[in-house]
Amino acid sequence: MDPLMFVGEVPHPFAFFGITPTLFDAPSRRSRADLTWLAHTFLCHIKDFAEVVRVVEPITGFSWGFDIAGGTTTIEAALPLRQADWKPHLDLLHEDHPGWRFLAGFAAA
Repeated sequence: MDPLMFVGEVPHPFAFFGITPTLFDAPSRRSRADLTWLAHTFLCHIKDFAEVVRVVEPITGFSWGFDIAGGTTTIEAALPLRQADWKPHLDLLHEDHPGWRFLAGFAAA
């Protein structure tokens, strides 16, 4: 998980949320050492706020990132993610947010 350290711990699994959530991330490195950095970003919704245990359902996702090789940075194009890409994140989500439930697949279109 990529926590927003400047806001401290938050009681929810979301980095950004709202009616029209916008993702902004500007990763930086002081070192120009070789590095491959890949992020998975998912758009999710909470199925029912009235429930005691919040249920999160992923809707869609995309990957993005960059490579640093020999001091040169190459931006990786954003690519759509599949349902199978969501599943490896579930163990960490359940561990870090035990009061939340995370559905295993993307919402039906």
